[in-house]
Amino acid sequence: MQQSRQISIAVIGYPSSGKSYELYDLIHAFHVLGYRPQTLPLTYPYSTFGKFFFDVINVDTGGLLQTCADALRPENHYGAQLDGQGMIPLEVGFVNIPGEVFSDKEHINKIYALKRIIAASGGNIFWLATWRSPAGHELRLVLPGENFDFKRAPEGRVGHYRSWAEVEELLDDGGYKETEEGRRCVAGADLLGRLDTLVTDTLLLTIRDRWDELTDFAMGMDGADFGDVLADKFYPLLYCQNATDLIVCDRLCRSEQVYDLIGAIEVVFDNLEGKVPDVYLAFRDFDVKFRNVLLGCRSALSDAGMPDIECRNRIYSYCVEHVMSQLEGGDQLSAADKLHIRQSAGRGPAYGFWALLQKVKNRNSSKQNAPARALPPHVYFTATPIDADMNIYDNDTDVTRFIYRNGDVMRSFVAQNCADMSRHFCFGSLQLLIDILAHRGALTRRHKRLMTDTLRYFTETV
Repeated sequence: MQQSRQISIAVIGYPSSGKSYELYDLIHAFHVLGYRPQTLPLTYPYSTFGKFFFDVINVDTGGLLQTCADALRPENHYGAQLDGQGMIPLEVGFVNIPGEVFSDKEHINKIYALKRIIAASGGNIFWLATWRSPAGHELRLVLPGENFDFKRAPEGRVGHYRSWAEVEELLDDGGYKETEEGRRCVAGADLLGRLDTLVTDTLLLTIRDRWDELTDFAMGMDGADFGDVLADKFYPLLYCQNATDLIVCDRLCRSEQVYDLIGAIEVVFDNLEGKVPDVYLAFRDFDVKFRNVLLGCRSALSDAGMPDIECRNRIYSYCVEHVMSQLEGGDQLSAADKLHIRQSAGRGPAYGFWALLQKVKNRNSSKQNAPARALPPHVYFTATPIDADMNIYDNDTDVTRFIYRNGDVMRSFVAQNCADMSRHFCFGSLQLLIDILAHRGALTRRHKRLMTDTLRYFTETV
């Protein structure tokens, strides 16, 4: 039996940049490639792909809900163990991270300074204990002492996380009981290595309660600064360092660039020792800017049924070649549109994503090739509201929902594609997933054969 490949994805972007729809697309793209979710054990630390749909789909409108910026925890991870005939098994997890987490580079440096202090700590600061529910589900709590008692715990919360009293209420409501294994002292580095398996609220509360033993004011912050300003950034920033792949989301139809966000991600990488995550840039709104190009591709579809992977790859490659031809001298894009794309993803040293990509290559010791085209590798254009018949769904009056009108018939994109996952075209997101699998050594020979030369350029797998 083949060993599973580990994939952990951080999807980052400003509000309405397409983070939730990108994740929605990626889950469907796994299905298109032939993966199917396997039964998960009770000890699985994340929420499931199914829970993702439950959490983000607005049942009243059929649209997707906006990402909440507060209090990320392991239950905000979504994951699956995936397998399929002829496929390389995968263990996949992802987190949807608001761009606001990266709004202050000084805060980023402070969080990582605190991380280094925690990693170096030993002694008697952190105690780990396990609570188990009647069904067998386990919660791992970090406590500020071997004899910690919820009834005598300090009041107050850290950022938007739970207080000790609310943690106790969570345990009581679920019928959790502390296991007989007892409490054991653990080093800070050990905790950080299993961050995604801990009740985050308790780790942050313990950091607050043992602040004096951990830190000093030479760091430029005190306990109040951590609790009021920085705590909500602690978990997502540390997850970014542990992720295998990082997707930055942007829109073709907006005036502001992701240049500042990419610059902040560089600060994250500067604080990481050793290898850094592989990075990708996903532009939303291809269907808005290049609707005529997409509609012109309908003739490439077969009447035999669902478009196969090779067909989807060829159609996507044709569309991307059109974009690059526009950047290289076409007139369909305005000067402002061209400037926006180049500033976010151009191939020159002054452009944000290219600089970040070079940093990844330098740190990960991979081969460096100067981009031969208008865009560097690992840049993708997505258009979520497209079904397998290449019908393009438009924004409804509720901007989170996409609908398709054909005479008197009106269809909701989310409803159509939840009913049958193969109905989703996964424009751009399928190709981005292929790139991620190539990085992780999980791309099958069959899928490699189905790639076009354009895709080989963008995945650097020539």
